[in-house]
Amino acid sequence: MTYLSDKTLDMFKDLDRAWGLTEIPLPVRVAYMVDCLDLIAPRLPPSVRKEFEIVKKMVPSETSKTALKNVRRRCQDWILQQTKRSGGWEKSEVSAMEALVDILDEFQRMESDPRAGHFHFYLAIILDIDGTLNRPIEILTQKHFSPYFAADEEA
Repeated sequence: MTYLSDKTLDMFKDLDRAWGLTEIPLPVRVAYMVDCLDLIAPRLPPSVRKEFEIVKKMVPSETSKTALKNVRRRCQDWILQQTKRSGGWEKSEVSAMEALVDILDEFQRMESDPRAGHFHFYLAIILDIDGTLNRPIEILTQKHFSPYFAADEEA
């Protein structure tokens, strides 16, 4: 298992200390999570990639809970179909789809309870699939949250 770099962990500590991560607007937090997941999109199986593309299109706008539930249901149905088969499916495909279901669950939790916005969960999944992504994650963290770092420096 690959862990977050010290630099990324320090950035999250600074953000949390200055703002409280839950004070950062939901669209900013969700856009960050989608961009981080996009780092591994080429490595996802086609069925997972298809559902992720649907989620990416919904997220920039006001996310419809019904639409997210429908995507989640399709993902769960796919997992059930794959696991009922006697063979012929890749465990990594099922794991990737389960990760997407977990992420959809987190999106819904964040909408109803902003205090649930913990990024470590998402980043752990990404680093588990590709442990070489610490630097790109650092760059995305800086890109999405730079206004909040700047606010921290002025305080």
